[in-house]
Amino acid sequence: MNKYLLILLTTLFLYLNIIYAGPSDKYYQVTKVIDGDSIHVLDAQGTRIKVRLAYIDAPELKQDFGQESKKALESMLNDQYVDLEIVNKDRYGRTVARVLMDNIDINLQMIANGMAWHYVRYDKQPIEKFLIYQQAMRKAKAIGMGLWSGLTTPIEPWKYRLIPKINECCGEYR
Repeated sequence: MNKYLLILLTTLFLYLNIIYAGPSDKYYQVTKVIDGDSIHVLDAQGTRIKVRLAYIDAPELKQDFGQESKKALESMLNDQYVDLEIVNKDRYGRTVARVLMDNIDINLQMIANGMAWHYVRYDKQPIEKFLIYQQAMRKAKAIGMGLWSGLTTPIEPWKYRLIPKINECCGEYR
């Protein structure tokens, strides 16, 4: 009987410790989702960090599926605690990172849900991880998830961002 009581008390202690201990110093609280590939987080010291999700490019907010992509990321991350695997800083000073929640790769989830493209140009991960991202996008396309639902013809965000420059230089692009 004492053995079972010890196991029960140990389990209860561990459970309560997990619930009341809060996140460790390595976790960040998501405070805002900017769009489908950018968030703001607070670190353990309360410093706000702008984060760009690595290896993906989501539609711009004014682009088809831009709002849906943002909402998809919000539904996963709003007010959640996440871990960041920091890759580097981008030219705008944002921290570029893989975002993990409960060991789930949120960046990969956005691709698998059809809410973002695999941003091959900036993906320097090991080939095994690169191929997982590629496979997730192929599968999302094959089953018609999100961007690939057939409701619109998706334009890659990196091409969409060029349209104003083309219009300025060469006339209206259609």
